[in-house]
Amino acid sequence: MSSISEIINCELCVLGTGIAGLNALYAASQYLPKNTRVVVIDKNSAVGGMWQNTYQYVRLHQPHRFFTVGDMEWKLKKEPSYLASRTEIIDHLTDCYTRIKAHFDIVELFSSEFEKQIELADSVQVYVSSNSQKFQVNTSQFIKAKGLNVRPNDSFNFSSKKVVSCVPENLELDQNPEKPVYIIGGGKTAMDTALEFIRHNPKRPIHLIAGKGTWFIDREVIAPKGINRYWKGLTLTKFNTRMAEAFTGDNTQQCLDSLKECGAISLQHDFQGFLLGILSQEENETIKKCLRSVITDYLLDVVDGEKGVELQFKKGEPILVEEGAVLVNCSGYLVRDMPEAEPYLSAGKRVLSIQSTSSTLVLSTYDSYFLTHMFFRNKLENSGLYALNFYAVDKKCKQLVSYAASSQMIYNLLIYMESLPASVVATCHLNPDLWYPKYRQLMSLCELLLKKKHLKKHCKQALDNFEAKYHVNCKPLCQSTNDPSTLAIEGVPT
Repeated sequence: MSSISEIINCELCVLGTGIAGLNALYAASQYLPKNTRVVVIDKNSAVGGMWQNTYQYVRLHQPHRFFTVGDMEWKLKKEPSYLASRTEIIDHLTDCYTRIKAHFDIVELFSSEFEKQIELADSVQVYVSSNSQKFQVNTSQFIKAKGLNVRPNDSFNFSSKKVVSCVPENLELDQNPEKPVYIIGGGKTAMDTALEFIRHNPKRPIHLIAGKGTWFIDREVIAPKGINRYWKGLTLTKFNTRMAEAFTGDNTQQCLDSLKECGAISLQHDFQGFLLGILSQEENETIKKCLRSVITDYLLDVVDGEKGVELQFKKGEPILVEEGAVLVNCSGYLVRDMPEAEPYLSAGKRVLSIQSTSSTLVLSTYDSYFLTHMFFRNKLENSGLYALNFYAVDKKCKQLVSYAASSQMIYNLLIYMESLPASVVATCHLNPDLWYPKYRQLMSLCELLLKKKHLKKHCKQALDNFEAKYHVNCKPLCQSTNDPSTLAIEGVPT
């Protein structure tokens, strides 16, 4: 790096002010005294993480109050089942940050790029660039809260220039309004995009290129409305428990059957994928009714053929498409370029890394909340928490990723409950089980604890089987064989 413009000394430095970073900050505020100097770094110009850059029509999967920071309540006055919009989410996260900020003496480095870290025996040096300035942050502890690191997609660069290629972030609903739309992808972004086109112009021809297709958790199953909360539906803990019990390490079809028994929904019964997305029956039926076709194949290119413009697929025959057709890339939002694997705890135990190459809970919101509490209590090193590299899983065995995640979530959640005070667990209002009346929450918790011994044994065996077959770094943190003082995830070079 070039010469340093300023050196900043602090007790804690946090990289990222999305919901992962804010939950880490919230947890840290329970341990650090008031007015502790904290530096926050973010590449964006304001708080909000991925929500600052994602598509305008995105909404939460789950009722809004369960997408929060710690136990902070929303100021938004909407019905409990309301699905918050992008701007409402940013407003809530900004409000949460403002409230947490009051506890600390915060130095903000927004619109800044993290360059590198150097961990020393008694501190961590964090190097940051912002325009022409270079900062060196000397901190006692460093939390890298990258979370899922969701970024806007790129449009596909097709061979044919006779179609419109775009992404949700630059989508123009009125572009070529008489021409058909082809939505590429089968996940939640694709469903959001289909619904947006349908609401705007229900008569426009819409086609879905869905790959193997995706199943969704029925929102009415995990968050039934009205009095149905008292006797219908499944808590998310019970849902994940069922998925975990079904998973043995390499049994996709059995897991899919169990998923369907839990009331999962999809556009077609022959779909194969599941990515923990949530959709309502009403949304599913609206999309199903309005789609002109569903193509269960993978698009390779769009070319100018002898008979006209053709969609070329991985397996199926080419399909002729009108010139001017609009193709929207809704694929690969969660997992794209595979970064270098990094343990959730560094060798010197001063750096906590919250990201998807060593995730302990598939949702970065949960991960940041619980990992940070464990970090400040010095309980991570020997915790036995299973890490999972979701990038590696996506590359090697994508159809199993959600089932492995459920198994890992139940196993690690039980460890967190054993390792942390009940008050810490109770203060996590990210938990959708809180949707239900107290007696149902208690029943779900009791069932989990009564089966604890069985679940830990079963999940551990399943995760070990999964690792043995696919080598996806699904292991607890351990000492490196090269250096006993160095912590690593087994299988990740140090």
